Amino acid sequence: MKHLLSTSLTAFVLFTGSPAAMAAPDYGNMKTEELAALRGKLQNEPSETREAFQKEWQKRVESMSPEEKKKYANPSKPAGGTNDAECQ
Repeated sequence: MKHLLSTSLTAFVLFTGSPAAMAAPDYGNMKTEELAALRGKLQNEPSETREAFQKEWQKRVESMSPEEKKKYANPSKPAGGTNDAECQ
C-alpha cells in the first residue's frame, strides 16, 4: 500500500510539475489572423506565454509583405483590415 501511494505521488508530481506541463503555448501552429487577434490580450498571462507570443509575432512580421504589415500593423483594427472610411 505504501509503495502504491509513493508511486502515485511520484507520477502526480512528474505530470503536473514537469516543464512540459507548464510550457508556453506553441504559437507557430496558429494562423497569422489568430495571432493578430491575440495582440493586446495577453497582459495577464505568464511571462513565458507572452514571450513565446512575441517571438512568434516578430518572426511573422519579419516575413510579411508590405500589404500584410499594413493589414496587421494596428491591433485595434479588425484583422480584415477595414477602417472607418471603408465602412461608410
